[in-house]
Amino acid sequence: LTGTLTLTNNDPDNGSLVVNLTGIGQSLSPNISVWVDTLKFGDVVAGTSTDLGFFVANTGDTTLTVSNVVASGTGFNYSGSTSFLVAVNDSNQVTVRFSPATTGDFTGTITITSNDPDTPTKTVQLSGKGTTSSTSKIFAAGWNLMSIPLNPVSNLASDVLTGIPSYLLFKYASGTYQSSTTIDPASGYWLGIETADTVNLTGTPLITDQTKTLAGGWNLIASPFAGGSPKNNLRIIQGSTTYTIDEAVTANLVQSNIYKYNNTSTPAYATVTTLDAWNGH
Repeated sequence: LTGTLTLTNNDPDNGSLVVNLTGIGQSLSPNISVWVDTLKFGDVVAGTSTDLGFFVANTGDTTLTVSNVVASGTGFNYSGSTSFLVAVNDSNQVTVRFSPATTGDFTGTITITSNDPDTPTKTVQLSGKGTTSSTSKIFAAGWNLMSIPLNPVSNLASDVLTGIPSYLLFKYASGTYQSSTTIDPASGYWLGIETADTVNLTGTPLITDQTKTLAGGWNLIASPFAGGSPKNNLRIIQGSTTYTIDEAVTANLVQSNIYKYNNTSTPAYATVTTLDAWNGH
């Protein structure tokens, strides 16, 4: 737009002073502003999750309307509101969850769609790394009915039990004890050692249901989870029917008692209501 400003005065030489005017008319508009280019989660243990957030601000002069928020990329998830309003000079937090199922590097994006006329879509990069977890357990001298509460980097017994100079390891299959060269989650094993020693285990936590085939007779089982498993959480499957542990006992599929082995000055079996991590049963 253009115009003039005329000043009429009593100056005998310049009684009419004209000033030229120019300006640009603009409609009111929102302006989306995000102060991060990449949301970096860093190292997160595979099988667990962590949350990080950032703020979506409105530095414009009318309300910002966000119409969609979408996260993409393996392991990244956005479960918040996909539409919201941001007042002038205000902001709204957007939180993303990173849940790596395996180890390795992960990348993704979160895309925000709004009514900003200049930037209708705003994209923030996502990055994170799934890593292993470590845990340890001291086993007493003699026989231990044991298991492992992680999916190990290597299931070779020599790798899981590295550092123990001498040991005996047995699994139970086909009605007999058999020497075992591997150690897998959800299975119980007899570990014999001469002196008390520590097993240091590196692997990834298991976060989904685990299924183990049961043979007729005795079975050595274990909880594959870092927090153990209540006995009531066990399910017995026969054909297409799934039973609770109590229902399976009533149906004469399994016995009621589940045992652990206490390696003490007077070793003995004891019934349990929870399958604890590191124990075999």
